[in-house]
Amino acid sequence: MQPYSTHKGFTLIEMLIYIAVLLSVLGVVITTLLSLRTVFERNIIERRVADAGTSILERITRETRNALAVNPTSVFETPAGILDLDQSPTTTRFYVTSGDVMVRTTIGAESSDIALDPPSIAVDSLWFTRYTTGTSTSTAIRTALTLSVSSRFASTTRVFYTTTVVRGLYE
Repeated sequence: MQPYSTHKGFTLIEMLIYIAVLLSVLGVVITTLLSLRTVFERNIIERRVADAGTSILERITRETRNALAVNPTSVFETPAGILDLDQSPTTTRFYVTSGDVMVRTTIGAESSDIALDPPSIAVDSLWFTRYTTGTSTSTAIRTALTLSVSSRFASTTRVFYTTTVVRGLYE
C-alpha cells in the first residue's frame, strides 16, 4: 500500500506551465475573434458602399431615361460633374457638393435638394460623359461614381459605372 501524501496542490513549475498553456490558448482565441471582427466590419462596409452606389446610379439612370433632353448647363468630363435634365415641366440636376451626391428637382419656381448618399459614405467623384450619334439625335450619358468609406477596422473605395440612353432624344 502506498503511503498517503501530505502534499496537496500544485508545484510552482506546474502552475507556470498551466498559466503558459492558458495564456497561449487565450492569445489564439483573442486573435481569432479580432480577425473575425475585422472581416465582419469589412463586409458591412463593402455592403454599405455597394448599396449606396447601386441606389444612386439607379436614380440617375431612371431620371436620365425619362428625360426629354440634356440641358446645356450640364458639366461633363470633370470629377464634380453636373447633369441637368429637362423632364418638362420639371428639371432635374445631379451634382456633388461637400462629398454628397445631390439631386435638385425644380418645378416652376420651386426647387428641392436631396442628398442621395448616406452620411457615412464619401463621394470622391461623379463623372458624366456625353455620347451622341453622328447626327446627334441620340444621346447617351455615361456615369462614373466613386464612393469611399472608412472605419476603425477597414476602409474601401469603389467605382460604379452605368451608361443610359436619353429616351427623349432617341431615334
